[in-house]
Amino acid sequence: MELSEKKVVKERLKVLFRTYRHMTPHIERELSDLGIVTARHKNHIVLKVNNKVVSLGCTVSDSRVGKKIVSSIMQCYEDNV
Repeated sequence: MELSEKKVVKERLKVLFRTYRHMTPHIERELSDLGIVTARHKNHIVLKVNNKVVSLGCTVSDSRVGKKIVSSIMQCYEDNV
């Protein structure tokens, strides 16, 4: 993935998770459009990004959780280089 593509993906993720409180069908669709697979479990959401797994809680723990999710997803893109 090129640098400009990463910036576009990161900005889309920032907007998507800015007010994250729980996983909605809208967020799942947007993630699917970005090539991220989502799976719901009892208390967690599992995202599969470039054959790497990111686990999220179903509910938020603090106000920074959206930024942490974006950081975790982008780290999966960085590790794939």
